[in-house]
Amino acid sequence: MNEEEYADWTQPFVHTNGNLGADSIAPIRVPTLDSVYVAVLQNKVAEMKETAGNRDVMSGGTAGGVTAATAIAALQEAGGKLSRNMIDDGYQAFAQVMTLCIELVRQFYSAPRQFRLLGRGAEREFRMFDNGGMQPKALALGGYRVPEFDLEIAAQDETPYKTMEYNQLALQLFQMGFFRADMAEQALRCLELMEFKNKDQLASVIRQGQQRTRQVAWLQRQLLTAVQLLDAKQGTSLAQALEQEMNGGEAPDVGAVKAGSAPDAMERQRKQSREAVRPR
Repeated sequence: MNEEEYADWTQPFVHTNGNLGADSIAPIRVPTLDSVYVAVLQNKVAEMKETAGNRDVMSGGTAGGVTAATAIAALQEAGGKLSRNMIDDGYQAFAQVMTLCIELVRQFYSAPRQFRLLGRGAEREFRMFDNGGMQPKALALGGYRVPEFDLEIAAQDETPYKTMEYNQLALQLFQMGFFRADMAEQALRCLELMEFKNKDQLASVIRQGQQRTRQVAWLQRQLLTAVQLLDAKQGTSLAQALEQEMNGGEAPDVGAVKAGSAPDAMERQRKQSREAVRPR
């Protein structure tokens, strides 16, 4: 056998002087690898993926038939643990930079300066600001008190699954009656224990609805008092009809719907609205 040709893997044929059979040609038999080597290779690939954080779910793939949006979002959050650990030091450094900026404002903003603030709805507002409220304050028992600021820097991923999760959370809050005026206090206390995007905006909307409901109730009481005084002078019964209308009943007037007849479109709409906001 030609040893040089046998040692060269690029040679398609290896010549030999021995008897190879009737056709004088035969394939070189190579022993197959055991399955343990394939398992070791697969384990090494999985180890590299786990170390580098390059999981399949991070590239949009799912394993095991996971199709729910919340489950995919949970897998993505779990897959980003390495990146969160790496950028945690960056958040701390950014917090230190912001603390330094606050100290510079405390030191040099002695003269009032005017700033333009842009709100969520593109509303422009101009405010005057200086370091008067940031200076050390003398205490009655002696010494000074310096205002300190505790900064917390955080970031949140914005993915389509996150948007779907926010929409599902909004629907769940609506079904549980968070937007009902009579459950505003319970909803606000529950929101204090929760943490999600735009929580402060939702709490502000609930407070505005609660305040509007109180104003409407106060106006209704004032109107009912005025109508009662009018009934006392003229001998009418408008107060009773008004009170029934405020309580959701029907006023006993000529144009009222007859008993046993189907309610009108307005009553059906009110009933559907009450059923929609009822907690379950």
